[in-house]
Amino acid sequence: MRVTAGSTLVDLTPGSSTAVDLDVINTGPVIDGITARVIGLPEQQVSMKPPVLALFPEATGRLTVTLGLPTAFPAGRHPVTVEVHSRQDGVNPEYLDLDLLVPTRPYFALAVRPQVVRAHRGGRFVVTVTNSGNTRLEIALAATDPEKIITPRVTPERVVLEAGHSCDVLVEIRGPRMILGAEIDRPVTVTGTAIVADIAGRPIAAAAGAGELVGDPGTEPADPGTEPADPGTEPADAGEEPADAAGAVPPQVLTITLRQRPWITRGMLTALILLAIIALWAAVFLFGLRQVFAADPPTKTAPASFFVAADIVLVGAVDPATGPAPAGALAKDGSLPSGLGGTIAGTVTAASSGEPVGRIQVDALRPAADGSLVLSSSSATQADGSYQVAGLFPGGYLLRFAAAGFDPIFYPAAADQGGATPITVLSAQVTTGINVVISGQPASITGTVDPGDTLQPVVTTVTARATQGAAAGQDVATTTTDGANAYTLTGLPAPAVYELSFTADGYQPNVVQTTVDGAAGRLQPTVLLSAGPGQIAGTVTDGTSPIGGITVSTTVDGKSVSTGTPTTGEVGRFVLDNLPTPATYVVTVSGPGFGGSTVVVDLGPGQRRDDLAVGLASGTGQLSGRLVGADGAGIGGAVVTVGGTPNPPTTNTLTAGDVGGFSLAGLPAGASLTLTFTKPGFAQTTVPVELGANAAPLTVTMSDSLGRISGTVRGADGAPLAGATVTATDGKRSWPVTSSSSSPGTAAGGYLIAQLPVGAYTVTATGPSTDPRTTLVTVTAGVPATADFVLPASTSDRAATSAGGG
Repeated sequence: MRVTAGSTLVDLTPGSSTAVDLDVINTGPVIDGITARVIGLPEQQVSMKPPVLALFPEATGRLTVTLGLPTAFPAGRHPVTVEVHSRQDGVNPEYLDLDLLVPTRPYFALAVRPQVVRAHRGGRFVVTVTNSGNTRLEIALAATDPEKIITPRVTPERVVLEAGHSCDVLVEIRGPRMILGAEIDRPVTVTGTAIVADIAGRPIAAAAGAGELVGDPGTEPADPGTEPADPGTEPADAGEEPADAAGAVPPQVLTITLRQRPWITRGMLTALILLAIIALWAAVFLFGLRQVFAADPPTKTAPASFFVAADIVLVGAVDPATGPAPAGALAKDGSLPSGLGGTIAGTVTAASSGEPVGRIQVDALRPAADGSLVLSSSSATQADGSYQVAGLFPGGYLLRFAAAGFDPIFYPAAADQGGATPITVLSAQVTTGINVVISGQPASITGTVDPGDTLQPVVTTVTARATQGAAAGQDVATTTTDGANAYTLTGLPAPAVYELSFTADGYQPNVVQTTVDGAAGRLQPTVLLSAGPGQIAGTVTDGTSPIGGITVSTTVDGKSVSTGTPTTGEVGRFVLDNLPTPATYVVTVSGPGFGGSTVVVDLGPGQRRDDLAVGLASGTGQLSGRLVGADGAGIGGAVVTVGGTPNPPTTNTLTAGDVGGFSLAGLPAGASLTLTFTKPGFAQTTVPVELGANAAPLTVTMSDSLGRISGTVRGADGAPLAGATVTATDGKRSWPVTSSSSSPGTAAGGYLIAQLPVGAYTVTATGPSTDPRTTLVTVTAGVPATADFVLPASTSDRAATSAGGG
């Protein structure tokens, strides 16, 4: 398989993509499937077309690799490697090195909240400054008043932002006092000016010379007379610089407005004048009425119904004592006929929110002769706060408003009957406009916050903001969660609707809305906090200077994420962005000509680690050797692990060819290391190694982790005895073998019991026509144990021989 590309130099602007065509030739004898991956760029920024390229033998095909960059990708020259794989076993991958030229794209944006503040004299605005480019910027902010009337102040006036970062700046405006008049809009212009800065915060333009910016070496500086680009337009071509000839980024301008309102508005002044005119007119009218009716003599009359017997109910009924009832006569007690009773109507609103309140009990009380109050009728407010107390006899009444969780009140706003104002009720008439404002008792809100899977304590700030009444938009109460992530907000004016905001470092703000009644203890459902993405960024050095061409990688959800350090521009700088948090990441740093390094980074919720400094040891070493057993034979399939280096490589000893051979590369030169060999059935072996410039091949001996017992079985005459049974047992398991006859490499009568665990064994030997013999043997790992036996003739055989001889 051969791979070629038309060009190995790729210009790519951050935030855009480009395609690289690879011509692949199948040099194999079978149909092959070709795939590729890119080393040095995040996996989500790379795509292949087609995903698998099918090629016949000796056929040529094209594989298109599309490369993309995030907007905050560091500027400079980045080495990228395309690894092309064959699906055939035994075919090594092909590697194609590309140089990725990323130009400097300095750009920033300003956003403000709120846009307009309405206040008597002063207001505060929060300006969010976002570095949307791919290089560090030093941004100066200034606020100016074109009318020179108000005093603006910016805190802080200068910020330094890494690429992709943002911060908030406070702009405070204070205007002159206004007693009378109409509202006036006072605009203020906020201007942000930025220049490209290095890691120490110094302007790059000053260091490189006027009119120069770090970027594509072949790019000409922009024309000094060119107008700055509109922030809403698409990014310029990778070969263009959006900065002017002085090295400054196009300035950003926005306008904020202080809508200043006077203490006494024109409408309020007009209302006061009208009230004065009405009061004067009423005084004149009442004075005139008094003069007109002053000559009328006083009279004392009462309706006929006040003198009717208690048992006469209907008009026209006859009392045996007094005769027929007079016209219009009514009973002294009981209910009034329909249409004759008086009615009191009005609305009840809450002092906390100014909104109507339902389910408030309204009692109409009639003063008795002894000064006590007698309940005449009751009602309750509807959902819109309205009420009607009907069926009342003509006369004066006191109205009392009360409900659970509210402070009782007498009309119009008295705590007891002493300050109450009587309401006169007329027959068959509705007395309207009897409105009151009732105060609810303070409420509380209790709940918990779920910060997700994190081992770090999370302190959440919980703020209750009013949404109704005079306090709408203002923070009423603020608290923080305790060690169990629980919170309680107390002393809340009620009834009211509140907006609860939950903020914690590293988490996205969360807002919920809830309603509380008077004296209510609201139990709020648990609020789940959402953690923001994290970032790991830093610089790779050789101990003194930044180095480029280094691959930095980690694992996210089981997938490898890698990037590279540029060789020009911000040399050695790397960024691993959009990392899920909270989480712990193992960052691996390696590059040609340097030893590897591994760093463990623990990211809290939304944490951005920007100061990671990784040093790599220059130079690499190699080590080779052979692993053998106690008999000198090579041991294949053993695992070889290197200790004493941050990123220990591993390998396996060969199982074919030079059995037991091994080779390791990429080791830091001059380092003191250890080699550990492990294999089932063998004792783990560790040897120290000093890795010099010309390290000689090693020979390492590995001992068997199991033992063996061997020996010879002989008869009573001393001759080797073949066919005897030898059994070793540890009380739980037995290992029987048979002594052998003479053969090449094996002595006659010899036996071997191998693969015995370490411990004490009882070994018994018995043969044909012999008595058994037993001995105790201790087995040690890697050390052969010996047990020889001489078996006498059996007792029955000896008795037969003696009888025959007699």
